[in-house]
Amino acid sequence: MAIIKQYGGQQVQTQVATTAKKSNETPGISNVGIIQGVGQLASVVSQRQQQLDSVVSQRQQQMKQEDMRNRTNEAVIQYQQFELDTLSNVENGYMNSIGNDAYTRLESTQEVLRKKQKELGDALEGTARNQFDDWSTKRNLNVDKQLMDHAHRGLQAHKQSVSQAGIEVSIEGASAYWDQTEPVLGDDGSIVRGAPLLEQYNTGISHIIDMTENGSISLAEKNEKIQDYNAVFASSVVNGAMGGGSESAKKSLEYVEGKGWLDGEPEATRKINNQINQLEKVEIEQQKAKFTVATVDDFI
Repeated sequence: MAIIKQYGGQQVQTQVATTAKKSNETPGISNVGIIQGVGQLASVVSQRQQQLDSVVSQRQQQMKQEDMRNRTNEAVIQYQQFELDTLSNVENGYMNSIGNDAYTRLESTQEVLRKKQKELGDALEGTARNQFDDWSTKRNLNVDKQLMDHAHRGLQAHKQSVSQAGIEVSIEGASAYWDQTEPVLGDDGSIVRGAPLLEQYNTGISHIIDMTENGSISLAEKNEKIQDYNAVFASSVVNGAMGGGSESAKKSLEYVEGKGWLDGEPEATRKINNQINQLEKVEIEQQKAKFTVATVDDFI
């Protein structure tokens, strides 16, 4: 656009150039807009950080749980290995013990396992400790039942062996006391002791009853065992009497038959009679030999 000015009667034309604003020019960014943008960005960053923190926290918690599980599993495996060695070691494992040894070692074995349980538990903490304690407590309850069952079987076997030994001693005593069938009298004639032979017999019977009461044998087995015992005891009595000759043996046979100890035992009776017959033959031969020697001496 031209502008005309006058200076001393002369006109001077000046050209002034102007630039028109384009209709599509980008408007300027105000301070308010900048602040809002920064706030929005900060909010987004904060949200992202919270999400990241949450993920990290969850992962840390998962790792912590995994670590506790691993530590618990390690303790469980160590305990199982210790338990296996304590119970099943070939040389001195508890489950390899027998008889009275199984009974006497029960408490010490339980104590060893409890000590190991506490040792491994004390090395843990928090949830790992609780998990191990729960597992080991349940485990020990099951193991205790197995140990007590084993100890009970051992004790029963020991009782049975003791009773059986008592029966055998009674049978051996029968041959020693074969002729002591009457009560022992005091100086005043009163009975101070029962017949020693019958005492031996009754002792053996009491052992059989004990075996029945402690469950070592059943009632049916008891009756069978008493019958067997009677036959063997009677045979022992007669065998002892044979040391006094065939006549003593015959009297003892009559005695045991009178007691009913050979009832229902024809085979045992037959064997005893055969032994007495053989003894008689030996005695006859001995008598013949003595007679022959005496005859020869008469001719010399």
